[in-house]
Amino acid sequence: QSSTSPFENNARLEYVENCIKCQRVLFALDECENKLPRDSVDRLYLLAECKWRLNDVIGALRCLEPSSTEHECDEEHLKHSQKCKTLATRLRELETISESIESLVDREDYQLCVEKCDYVLEKVSMGRQPTRFRANILVIRASSLVEILKYSRGGASSGTSSSDDDALSSDSDSTSSSFLNEHGFKYTTTNTADEEKEKLDLSRLAKTALKSAKEALLLHANNVEAHVISHEIYLLANKRMKAFECIRLAQMLSPEDAFIARKVQKLAKLVSAMNTKAGRKKNGRYGSDVDLNNDDDDNDDDTGGESSKTPKLYKLLDCRQTARPKQIAKAYKAQAMKWHPDKQYSKDETAKLQAETRFKQIAFAFSILSDKRKRMEYDEDNTKFDQMCV
Repeated sequence: QSSTSPFENNARLEYVENCIKCQRVLFALDECENKLPRDSVDRLYLLAECKWRLNDVIGALRCLEPSSTEHECDEEHLKHSQKCKTLATRLRELETISESIESLVDREDYQLCVEKCDYVLEKVSMGRQPTRFRANILVIRASSLVEILKYSRGGASSGTSSSDDDALSSDSDSTSSSFLNEHGFKYTTTNTADEEKEKLDLSRLAKTALKSAKEALLLHANNVEAHVISHEIYLLANKRMKAFECIRLAQMLSPEDAFIARKVQKLAKLVSAMNTKAGRKKNGRYGSDVDLNNDDDDNDDDTGGESSKTPKLYKLLDCRQTARPKQIAKAYKAQAMKWHPDKQYSKDETAKLQAETRFKQIAFAFSILSDKRKRMEYDEDNTKFDQMCV
């Protein structure tokens, strides 16, 4: 690279910049990391542009730090680069907004989370650009809308299906209005007209969530979370075949995810039973509604061989490797209650000892996965803490 002429360097920099504009971001990232001179401030700027577009805002900010190992350029030159300073300011804004959104999800304040996502998608210039960062915000928005729908329906999925794929209609129960009122939907179901209005609002939320998930997939076709969210939306609309297609795609993209494997097996049985009944009955709904809040099967062997590929600490808590902090805490509580020594009083001494050991392992797993820094280290090397979990 040192023998490359300034003209060639400038031409390559312009080429990479055009690749970014044409959405060939992965190719541009490879060029930045392997082809451009490491002592160039322009290379750092383009590298940061690539990383935030791939939803790595922290990595992009790290590139622009004077003490970063990503470069070999003069620190004073970097500090006085106006375009790098401007980009760093915008990235810090994105980082603050992203942390705010994660905090709202952890607090389960889904209505405010949707509003915050809308602000990023519509008002923030970097959020409006067709990037994986935007796709991630769209997935969070769709997920929050799905949570609102689940709560409003009392955690159960019901509804009627129609021939139009986008005509998502919903049935609501008597517990829905209280939650919706708390989240900005001010009405009560005192008569038929109000009930119809509530159904229309729920249907509108489902359509909006599906639209966000579909746009996320257009921006990032291999986004596993977007496929999982689409599957849940179709379940809420009682479109089980479409839900199965979405969760099957998610499994193809993430074959080692035990959570998705359970979803696929559970829904495959339901679709099979539905098709069997469809041969004998031409109208009505088939099978019972899927309980989206209950991911545990009575038979622990239902996951087949997939769970063996899940990192040990995640297996102990029975949660996905992509689970959010709130989901990890919820999984820990469930497993801790299941294996608590006080609940083993009716079992023999061997079973009590096994339960006590499992309870300690679960506590250790939670101590690692609930710590952001330790969890990042564990995700990079799944064997790092396994020998300590005895």
